[in-house]
Amino acid sequence: MHKDVKDHSIAFGWVGISSVAVFFAGILACVAVDPAWSWTASSDADKYYTFGCILGGILVALYGVGKIQYGKTIGYCFAGVMIVLAGICIALQGVFTDESVTTVSKFLFILVAIFSLIAASLCTIEQNKAGKTLYVGAVMVIVLTALCFIASAGENDMITAVTACALAWVAIDGCSIVLENILGGKN
Repeated sequence: MHKDVKDHSIAFGWVGISSVAVFFAGILACVAVDPAWSWTASSDADKYYTFGCILGGILVALYGVGKIQYGKTIGYCFAGVMIVLAGICIALQGVFTDESVTTVSKFLFILVAIFSLIAASLCTIEQNKAGKTLYVGAVMVIVLTALCFIASAGENDMITAVTACALAWVAIDGCSIVLENILGGKN
């Protein structure tokens, strides 16, 4: 791999990791400002949630662009498209925070889950072909956790858990790219 391509793909890996950190920093800020903060009720802390969603979503979308640009196979490239769409939906979630648009908000979360599941599946197939069993195992744990929440949790808890699982996968995938560049493909 050409050194410039390697350097740029590692940058996109860090963007993926950063997107998750930014999103969760927004959530932690909400809880710090208002310990009773909830995904489902309006509060003064919502501006931090809005910020976390919009900036985190933009970073997720940029990460997807990197996946498209540096994808080695059609599977990785299509996964990148799904990541871009998930990032857009996360950013829009920050725009539609008013209680009057709850249906739009829930629909966006469902789209995040669908796009992320497709992207995670495609990347896992590609990583499995390359013999990256640690990655495959980590993704399987995340997917099974999300499916358990879908099957057993209430609606709001399910949305929260599935979004957290989707973002955890972005972090793992970003770490995989960073490690691949540092270790020369041996992760």
